[in-house]
Amino acid sequence: MDSIAEPCSHKHCDSSMMKNKLYRWADQLDIWITKKFNVRPKQRYLEIEMDLYEDPRMKDAMDQALGIETEKTKNEQRNKKIKK
Repeated sequence: MDSIAEPCSHKHCDSSMMKNKLYRWADQLDIWITKKFNVRPKQRYLEIEMDLYEDPRMKDAMDQALGIETEKTKNEQRNKKIKK
């Protein structure tokens, strides 16, 4: 008969153990789906997320690199001229 280890009395230990189990389970599920159906669900999810939700800092950096002025930059330039 296997003995059951006493759970830790700290609240953070239980949640971190549960997170680790969840991450391991998700990775195993991703590996199984990849092998069975030749589809990578986690990668696909991340790609869709990056396509749908723009990072404002990344967008500003790309706009600046491409020389595209947005209303925000126009307003900032106007405010700088007014302050001088």
